[in-house]
Amino acid sequence: MLPRNFMTHGSLVVPDNSSIPLVFPGVRGKIKKTIPLAGGRSLEANSLAIIQPLNLDKPEEKQRFRLTPYVPLGSNRDDLPENQRNISIDEKNSCEVELDNPTEYLGYIEQYQQSEAPLFGEGSPSIEDVRQYKVPDCFLLASLGSILTQPDGASFIRSMLRQNDDGTTTVRLFNPKTLEPVYVRVENSYIVDHEGSLNNHTGLWVDILEKAAASVPEFFGSTNASMSGALKGGSESTALKILTGCHSEEEFLSYDRFFAWDIGNFFADELLQLDSLFKVKKLMQAESPEQVGQLEIDKIIAGTLSPKISVFKKLFDENAEEICLQLIDFYLENKDKWEEIYTQYSDGQQRLEKIIEYFSQDEKNTQAVDILKRLFTYYHKDVAKGVRRDNQRIYSGIYSPEELQVFNDIEEKIAAGESLTAGTPHRYDEKVPGLRATHAYTIVGVFEQLRPDYKDENKMRPIKMIRIRNPWGVTGRLYLPNMDDPTQIDIREEREAGIFDLELKEFCRYYQSYTSTQQFSDVRVLTEKRERLALKMLDVLKEKSSSDRLIQLNAFFECKDELIEIQKTTVELLNDNIHQQITEAFSDKQKNHQEVQASLNKIIEANKTTMMNLFQTSDCQLIAASITYWWKSSNQEISQEDEKTYQQQLIESVEKNNVIWKKFIKNYPVDASVVLQPLNDSIRLITELFVGIEQSQRSLRQLTPGEEGYKEFLRALLIQAALLQQHFNYLEKYEQLLQRFDIKINTFREQLEKLNADIEELVKDPIAEDVKKELETELPPHNLDDFTEKAKNLIGELANMELVLNRYHEENLPSSEPNPRNDSEKQQSGYLPQWVIDLENILRQVLKALAFWKKSKPVDNEQSTKQTEYNRDPESDKYPGLKKFGFFVSVSLEDEPLIDEVSLQSEQTIGLSHKKVDSN
Repeated sequence: MLPRNFMTHGSLVVPDNSSIPLVFPGVRGKIKKTIPLAGGRSLEANSLAIIQPLNLDKPEEKQRFRLTPYVPLGSNRDDLPENQRNISIDEKNSCEVELDNPTEYLGYIEQYQQSEAPLFGEGSPSIEDVRQYKVPDCFLLASLGSILTQPDGASFIRSMLRQNDDGTTTVRLFNPKTLEPVYVRVENSYIVDHEGSLNNHTGLWVDILEKAAASVPEFFGSTNASMSGALKGGSESTALKILTGCHSEEEFLSYDRFFAWDIGNFFADELLQLDSLFKVKKLMQAESPEQVGQLEIDKIIAGTLSPKISVFKKLFDENAEEICLQLIDFYLENKDKWEEIYTQYSDGQQRLEKIIEYFSQDEKNTQAVDILKRLFTYYHKDVAKGVRRDNQRIYSGIYSPEELQVFNDIEEKIAAGESLTAGTPHRYDEKVPGLRATHAYTIVGVFEQLRPDYKDENKMRPIKMIRIRNPWGVTGRLYLPNMDDPTQIDIREEREAGIFDLELKEFCRYYQSYTSTQQFSDVRVLTEKRERLALKMLDVLKEKSSSDRLIQLNAFFECKDELIEIQKTTVELLNDNIHQQITEAFSDKQKNHQEVQASLNKIIEANKTTMMNLFQTSDCQLIAASITYWWKSSNQEISQEDEKTYQQQLIESVEKNNVIWKKFIKNYPVDASVVLQPLNDSIRLITELFVGIEQSQRSLRQLTPGEEGYKEFLRALLIQAALLQQHFNYLEKYEQLLQRFDIKINTFREQLEKLNADIEELVKDPIAEDVKKELETELPPHNLDDFTEKAKNLIGELANMELVLNRYHEENLPSSEPNPRNDSEKQQSGYLPQWVIDLENILRQVLKALAFWKKSKPVDNEQSTKQTEYNRDPESDKYPGLKKFGFFVSVSLEDEPLIDEVSLQSEQTIGLSHKKVDSN
């Protein structure tokens, strides 16, 4: 149920466009002349403010503006283009003013450049349309890009927008707290300053979505409706909810540069922070061995250390905090010797081995040594083949269980159709070429590639990669082979690498978290189905001049079936709470039908916005009918009358509210009985052919190969079989359509399979094989009409064999007085062989059936639907050439169509009258 130009203008369907407010996000500007405010305050000349028009679409009213002061802050990051225009917005002093002459008071640093371009150009929407520049909304654009990583993402993007005829676009977003749809209308424009566009997007749709998002600052925890206010940074989790209406989930990556046993480095910040507490604790231990007061200090220390003791929790469960504190105490008591051993070695495994070896010499250290031994096993022993925790070399193919879990989780979520983003930490302790801190990226995919083991080139190791996209559309991280040392990898920043592949270890090391949608694929599937149906209908409408009305009728039924499936899928997408209410309404056996429907109407009213968005209609009666239909179908309670009633209601609703369906139904009020006549004729012909074939087979069994008449009967059999096959193929093409009228062709199929098997057996004889090959050249593949005509001519030639034989006998018999005799007398007199008489009788019946097929077949299917009138169109002139003509064709009772009362009853069951398709 989409608009006709949805591919370029978007497919969003909203209940009533006029009720959606037109909003104008604020822009940066300058106060040109002091504006007095209430309470003795004022906005001074030359001060800066975010200027937001409030009624720009109502020129008859006095112009109102929301003005919010701001001051520039400059840049604190040279490596982020969006960080060069930082400002501090004074939202507390925001105010509304009315101005008679706005240009006298307000100057604009930023403006919105109007555009007449369609939302979506050729090849759009595409992830490459998204190119961030000066607006600090990487979190929003990375999330937007993640939708387009899925094959049906473009359909969903189109379903978010609708470009109107008045120079505006309606956008659907979702409240991140309630996940209910919210509609916003903005002008078709994009933000610019004196240097040009603030973004480098290549599709207007991206600018429009940004503008709409800036119009709902409350979704982002702001009160200022502007790019500078609402989109000055945020979380991908919130952005995904706003864009998709689905829940999102953020997974944090805990990469530790040091091993947990390396107390001095692993807990360096915490030890510095807690130094004074450790000193107090040491004094208390010296004064009071009974640990009076020490427990409180331990609680404070444990609370500070808690974010870093996940490893201890994995190894020591409920005693993790206590054991961690014991090891820290041991380290502090033996710090000098510990550090002395530590600095003698560069390898982590060697360091810990030597520390354990030294302190094992004293039995009083047994408890601490046992803890260190368990940490040694955890870090420095293989967990499985190719899995251990102490290998930090990229491209080694060796990963920790935690890294593999991250890779597998991302892979599973992408396979499930979820959209994913990834965010970097606020700062890096080192320079990381190609990556930026405090930046959001799109996760495009994951894959493995085989590379030689750096220790043994004959071995191949699977290297796990995460494919990433920078929302800038440029700048990524590249791995290049080191020309001097093949075991080494050179890493560099590449501006052209907007999409790049990051080795799993580096992803876990340099990213802070990744975020994914939940059950987003189900929603996208629905939008994709709607688009496919609309495109199919448009294609059919383009071919409406086709004279094959069967194709048109079949297309109508197929589209109707797909529409019903879409409605059922939509019901299934309603949330669990609504489904629970629906179940309660239908399961209450005390309620009659009217009471159930009343309960259903209350459910719809309470969730109207959500349901109208999902069903893409404001027809609440249709929504109720769709839910009822789904419930009955799911519980096998649907009747034929229910089917017919629902289909009728559905078609009436979409015809009224959708341009494509209205045009589609208008073009297909076909006369079913006329349209189906060609199929009827083929069914009748096939029935007659089977009779003739059976008689031919019976006669063949009485003859032997080489005997007089054998070739002729075989030829007749093969012609009839080929003709039967062609007409069965024709029926099979429309089998689904026939089934709608309860006409089944399985019996024909079974008979044909048996016939083909018999023929295969026959042609094993060389004589029969020659006859078959000869016929294959005489009956090459043609369309059905030409093939039937050719077969008819061949059958006619065989049937006329009697004339040849009769003439031969007359020429060789003595003359006698004329004595007319009938065929039976000729047969008795012995003029003709019996096989000739039998063959002629069979073929005359076949020719009669073929004559009926041709006579009843309409010359022009378009003409066949016209009503009979008093005057007839001058399709031919009787005078030139004195051609024979006739107005009427005699019809016998034998010429009744094969769709009988049973079939017509089936037509009515699915909503067809005998004459017209009952638009449902």
